Amino acid sequence: MRKIWTLATMEWKRLFKKPQSYLIMFGMPLLFTFVFGALFSGGDGERDLPQVAIVDQDQSIVSEALMEKIEGSELMEVGPMSREEAEQYLADQAITGYLLIEPSSADKVPDVTFSYLPAFEGASVLSSWVDNRLKEIEIRTAAASKFQSLTGTEWEESFSRMGDSGEDVEGTVQTVNAATDEEIATMDNITARSAGFTIMFVMIAMLSSTGVLLEARKNGVWYRLMATPASKFEIMLGYLLAFFLIGWVQFGVLMAASSLIFGVYWGSVLGNIVLVSALLLCTIGLGLFIAGFVETSEQQSIYGNVIIFSTCMLGGVYWPIEIMPEFMQRIADFVPQTWAMDGFRELTTGAGAVSDILMPLAVLTAFTVVFLAVGMKRIRFE
Repeated sequence: MRKIWTLATMEWKRLFKKPQSYLIMFGMPLLFTFVFGALFSGGDGERDLPQVAIVDQDQSIVSEALMEKIEGSELMEVGPMSREEAEQYLADQAITGYLLIEPSSADKVPDVTFSYLPAFEGASVLSSWVDNRLKEIEIRTAAASKFQSLTGTEWEESFSRMGDSGEDVEGTVQTVNAATDEEIATMDNITARSAGFTIMFVMIAMLSSTGVLLEARKNGVWYRLMATPASKFEIMLGYLLAFFLIGWVQFGVLMAASSLIFGVYWGSVLGNIVLVSALLLCTIGLGLFIAGFVETSEQQSIYGNVIIFSTCMLGGVYWPIEIMPEFMQRIADFVPQTWAMDGFRELTTGAGAVSDILMPLAVLTAFTVVFLAVGMKRIRFE
C-alpha cells in the first residue's frame, strides 16, 4: 500500500506544479457556469421565478386547499386559468407551464398533471414540491374522514377543521412538510450549468491525467518504475488512485465554490459522494479506453477532447437535453454525461437520496467496466 500511495502522491505533485492546471480545473468551470447560466436565464444572471398557471377542474374544498398551498409558494408565480387559455399560453411560451387539477370525488385527493416547456429544468423540482403538498392534503383528507366517522360532522366541515391550527380543536392531525421552500433548491439554469460544466472540466482534467501513462512510456519513466520493487499492478493502482483523488479534489472545490458564489444546492451529501465516485471511475476508464487506441498523449488529447465536447453537447451539459430533436435524445442515453446529469438533477431537488439515483449509478458502473476492461487490455507499456 505504501508503494501505491507513493506513486499517487508523486503524480499529484506533478500535476499541481503546473499553474495552468488551476485555471483549467477551477477557473474555467466557474466562468463557463456564470456565462452559460446567465445566458439561459435571460442574460442578466438573475433567477426569475417560473410562471405557472393553475387549471382547477375539481372545484372542491380539497382543490382549494391545494391551490392555497401552491399560491403561497416562493418557488413560482401562479395564477388561475382555464385549460384552453393555459394550453395556448404554453404554446406561445408566455408561461413556463401549468398545473392541471383533475376532477375527483369530494373526499379524495385529485390527480395533478404538470405540463411545461421542454427547456424548463426546474420541472422535476416543482413536481417534487407539488407531490409533497399532495401528500399533506392526503393526510388531511384521511384525518377528515376519520373525524367524520367519530363525530358525525359533515365531511367538508371536518376537512376545514383538520386544517385549523386553533388550540381548541381536538383530534386534529399535525402535518410536517416533507420539503419546505427553503429546503428545495430549484434546478434552474445556474444549477444545471454548474453541474454540467463541473462534469465536463473534470473529464478534461481526467483525460489529461490519464495521458501521463502514455508520456511515461514515451519518456522512459514507465521502464524506470518497472525497475523498482513495485509490481506493474501496484504501479497501475498508484496512478489510478492519483487520478481518483485529483478528480475528487477538483469536484469538491467546484461544488463548494458554486455553492458560495452561485447559491447552488447539491442535495444529499451521501448521494453526491456515491455519484461523483461513480462518475470519476467512469471518466478514468474513458481516459484509459482512449489511451488504448492512440500512440501518444497528444493524440489522446485531440481525440479525447473531441469525444468529450461532443458527448457533453448530447448529454445536456451546455443546454437542456429536452430541447434537442427526439432522435438525439435517444442517442444521448448512450453517453455517460446524460446519466450523471440525471443523477445530479435527482439530488438537487432537495429530496433525492442514493435510492433515487440507482439507475444512473448502474449505467455509470456499466460504462466503467467496459471502458476499464478494454482500456487495460489494449494499453501496452513493454
